[in-house]
Parts: sequence; structure tokens; C-alpha cells
Amino acid sequence: MQNRVFNQITSNYKLLLGLLKKGRCSSDLYALVDQGFNPAYITGHRRIRYGHDEYRCFDICYCQTPQKVFNIYKDEES
Repeated sequence: MQNRVFNQITSNYKLLLGLLKKGRCSSDLYALVDQGFNPAYITGHRRIRYGHDEYRCFDICYCQTPQKVFNIYKDEES
């Protein structure tokens, strides 16, 4: 069970990092899911201003709506 969870989080991280390396800070959620992204697997969560929720996947942070992942950035302080 632990390996499966860690592997999914690692897969999510690699997909988000790939977007950042391409200079993209947002993506269609369905496109990410098609590539193997699972939004249920995160390493952190907090509510930020304007009622958005910020999610973490190790040192990558992002916001999410039912259709989109946006404001993707790497937290250099982590």
C-alpha cells in the first residue's frame, strides 16, 4: 500500500515538474488525469486567500478547480 501511494505521488510530481520545465503554470485537469495524474494524492493542503485551496506535491504547489490545475510553482524555500 505504501509503495502504491508513494509511486502515485511521485508520478504526480513528475507530471507537474514537466509542466514547469516547459514554462507552463497551468493545465487542463482532464489532460493531466489522462497522463496519470491523480488529484487525490498530495503531500499537503492549505486554504489561501480568495477562497482557493493550495495543494502541495513535495516542493511543488498548485491550485485546482474541477477543470483546471493552475498557479503551479516550485517552492524554493522547502
